[in-house]
Amino acid sequence: MIVVVVAMVTTMTSEGRLEVNHGNISMYTEDVTCDDGKRNIMVDLPPDDSAYECTSEDVFGDLTENSDEVGGRVSCLELHEVPDPIHTCMDRTITYTDDPPRGGPHRPKWPTYGTYTYLPPQRWVHSLEHGAVAFLYHPCSDKTLRDQVANRLKSCMRKFVITPYRLPHPNFPFALLTYSCKYEFNNYDEVAIVGFIRKHAMDPKKASEYDLPNDGSYDLLLEEKSQIVPGSDFKDSNLCPDFR
Repeated sequence: MIVVVVAMVTTMTSEGRLEVNHGNISMYTEDVTCDDGKRNIMVDLPPDDSAYECTSEDVFGDLTENSDEVGGRVSCLELHEVPDPIHTCMDRTITYTDDPPRGGPHRPKWPTYGTYTYLPPQRWVHSLEHGAVAFLYHPCSDKTLRDQVANRLKSCMRKFVITPYRLPHPNFPFALLTYSCKYEFNNYDEVAIVGFIRKHAMDPKKASEYDLPNDGSYDLLLEEKSQIVPGSDFKDSNLCPDFR
């Protein structure tokens, strides 16, 4: 097994554009032995559905009531703390020291934006670099709260992914991620959610490929493709346009 963990190296172009090291592999690669979003993709998938379904072995009550910290918390890494976003072929295993990862090595083919039964981090980390938001929820989390957050996100932007993920902190079953930042929470706070999205999504100072609006070719377990938000456009030029 080859594990890819590298340090972040960033520079600024003369035009003020963030430039990062992706290695020598393009996200538009046509080399099917590297990554085409279809072949050898099982290497990133969990061995069974326990990674994205609530099981009988889970001890997971009402986190909001039992939590010592009702609400949420935001934390951001400095760019030099984020591992380099190397495009890594499917013959190599990618692991992350940050859980959940807010950046780092990822597969060349990013996912189609939308809601997934399960989407591995090796794919959605690439979405973060494109300025997208990833909404992660513990599979045993409250569905009503989950749906509230998902609907709010869908009314904010088109470039998002939603997937179950076994978040490490039992008091925070939900997380919104952007490149280098995360908002962990256990209740529905619309002001906080919109504020986080507007401040951290599509940030040209952090997400080096924020201006690439197209969907990726990876769509395994895609349930629902995202849509253009009324009041905005395909490029998500106006985040959360319905919120005042």
